[in-house]
Amino acid sequence: MSKFLYFIKWLFNWNRWYAFQKRYTIYTAIGIAIALITGKAELFWLPAIFIWCDLLVTMMKEKWDNFNKEQEQMLKDISEGPQ
Repeated sequence: MSKFLYFIKWLFNWNRWYAFQKRYTIYTAIGIAIALITGKAELFWLPAIFIWCDLLVTMMKEKWDNFNKEQEQMLKDISEGPQ
């Protein structure tokens, strides 16, 4: 039994989680809390919508960073000129 309790403690160790796992857990808790507080069953979709928005923003940020790196490299290559 103590090994099982140790496993549960290890499983829910917040410090070992990745950032996206923490965000998704928070989105789920907020969505479920809002749905329960308002009493509207339709709001149980909120966690999925939050996670989808987070995924979309993360992908767009990654594309933006890649674009900026390419632009900086291109400007660097242009400023150095032919060698």
